[in-house]
Amino acid sequence: MQEYDVVCDTCGRSVAPDEGVVSWTTEGARERDHAITHASCAPAAATDRLELRLLIVPNGFLGFVTDRFARQIARPEVLASIVWALAPFSARPDTGVEVNVLRAATFGTVFGVKPGEIRRSRVPGRDPGTAR
Repeated sequence: MQEYDVVCDTCGRSVAPDEGVVSWTTEGARERDHAITHASCAPAAATDRLELRLLIVPNGFLGFVTDRFARQIARPEVLASIVWALAPFSARPDTGVEVNVLRAATFGTVFGVKPGEIRRSRVPGRDPGTAR
């Protein structure tokens, strides 16, 4: 496994951020059955789900965690393992996953390279050493 692999709780295979979800069941103020899965492996009984690609960026991660504070969690150790699995993505937003998830004008041109690091020589008619 690579440094930041997330594993599906259902099938045990690696989950890419664009194909995964975190799902759980809500009953009033209580939550249970938290799981990271592929979208296709998510339990049918789950009442709530969030796309993994939204949870690996800092604001999405922090929003998810703080929303859990207002709830009674049936098995907090399971939720803690999900938080620990997602934390490296929000703590190190310089990973290639962030670049692939948050597409802007030049995001995704070169996987793992942020827009400011792309050489200007790739723009036709522009000298690589000149600024805009």
